[in-house]
Amino acid sequence: MKNLFILSLCLSSAFLSADEKSAASADISAIDQIPDLVQTDPAGNFARGGRSFCGPVSVSNSLVWLQAGSTVPFTDRKEQYDVVNLLASTDYMNADPVEGVGAVKVIRGVKRFVEADLSDSRFKLSYQGWRSTPKGHFSGVREPELEWIRSFVGRSKSAWINLGWYRHDKETNEYERVGGHWVTVVGYGVEESGKLNDQILVIHDPSPRTGKDPNDYVLFTKLKSGTMAVSSSRKPRPAKGFYLMEGGMHIKSTADVAIMDGVVGLDLDGAEKEGAE
Repeated sequence: MKNLFILSLCLSSAFLSADEKSAASADISAIDQIPDLVQTDPAGNFARGGRSFCGPVSVSNSLVWLQAGSTVPFTDRKEQYDVVNLLASTDYMNADPVEGVGAVKVIRGVKRFVEADLSDSRFKLSYQGWRSTPKGHFSGVREPELEWIRSFVGRSKSAWINLGWYRHDKETNEYERVGGHWVTVVGYGVEESGKLNDQILVIHDPSPRTGKDPNDYVLFTKLKSGTMAVSSSRKPRPAKGFYLMEGGMHIKSTADVAIMDGVVGLDLDGAEKEGAE
């Protein structure tokens, strides 16, 4: 019954227009087409075994699928390894083999790839979140919104979440950031059981701790109070309005919770749509 329900969602979503899809309650039409590469895959020959390659790997999941036409499952692992290493290179994200990449480097790498390797000049590349990013890409929103993220799920689109690993002090209600991670958004609006839920995003997590099942159904719960200590050089900021990532999220052992810090969204037809408005 569950498989029939999910199949019906996939089929119905595949025939929606862009406007209808943004208003739809669920879209899981591509969750089994977009790859879910593990960042520590030894065959990729990634720097430091890929331990800090969650950014390039998460981005590559979407970009190789978009490059192949975004209509069928992408299965060429060797080609994806090459794309990961290209994205991590100096001319793209310039990934630090220890520290990984932040939002600025991800935006830089995606922009370079879309322009140079997809030969696309009509794209829209935007960011929501608390990190500083280039003015031309910042949406003006510091607390990422689920509706905005859902608008970047589709045949010419993608979104990547930059989450923070936080320790939570229950007495002070402060969340202290102890690390970060990138994941790929591949669908939304339905739980693993098949039940509709608009607080669910389906992600592909490149960490080896997630196991063999590629699709993680993550529940997003909005924080109503507390503070976030995101770094030693920044003053704690209000946590209200940010989302905890729970449910199907695989929490790192050194953290208590995952909080969505920011999101990068790509729409290959975005500039063309804006010009038509």
